[in-house]
Amino acid sequence: MFIVRSSAGSTTASPLLAALAGLMLLAAGCSDSGTDPAAPPDTGVPTASSPTAVTDSSFTARWSAVSGATGYRLDVSQDSLFGSFLPGYDNRDAGIATSFTITGLTSGVRYFYRVRAVTSGGISASSNVVGVTVRAGTTQVSFSQDVHPLLVQHGCTGCHGGTSGLTVATVADLLRGGNHGPAIVPGDGAGSILVKKISPNPPFGVRMPQGGPFMPDASIATIRTWIDQGALDN
Repeated sequence: MFIVRSSAGSTTASPLLAALAGLMLLAAGCSDSGTDPAAPPDTGVPTASSPTAVTDSSFTARWSAVSGATGYRLDVSQDSLFGSFLPGYDNRDAGIATSFTITGLTSGVRYFYRVRAVTSGGISASSNVVGVTVRAGTTQVSFSQDVHPLLVQHGCTGCHGGTSGLTVATVADLLRGGNHGPAIVPGDGAGSILVKKISPNPPFGVRMPQGGPFMPDASIATIRTWIDQGALDN
């Protein structure tokens, strides 16, 4: 407390000066950086992107990586505001990868997903929301029963048993690819080299099977659908 001496020599306490002194002491104890030292560090927020491998009962959610993330949490709902959740997908531990396949869905129904990053600073805010409509009435295409017979029928397996580094006998062979990279990209039939090469006007070389006869559109569509559905080894 500050003491004020009067002209008569007596001393009195000044409430005003005491209050000012208290404010000065309080200011001295604050961080001069302007940042609350108890506040947690900022946590990066992932960006959700369009899903892949959309079928009549599943899809693969995707998102961007966050530096320092040790995992991600995923929400899935039929409500864009997430007033309710798909069973098992309320703050679901999605692991450290930047994609996660959601299965057991109802065909023709629209779903929404969002994701959060887990770092040493805690759990981030939720990402943007992405909506996806599960395909209605799409039959699951089988590699062993639908795709492989087409490759055999049109001579693909006979010709590509290592030609250009490519073998097409198994799903693993197609994923491994050849001199031009993987022959298939699960979830992206139109962008897969296999589909491009058996379609008119391929981006390099000649159309396959070389010299024809070429696959009919229906057969190409079957292979493209199998890839769009995730290129399963089924």
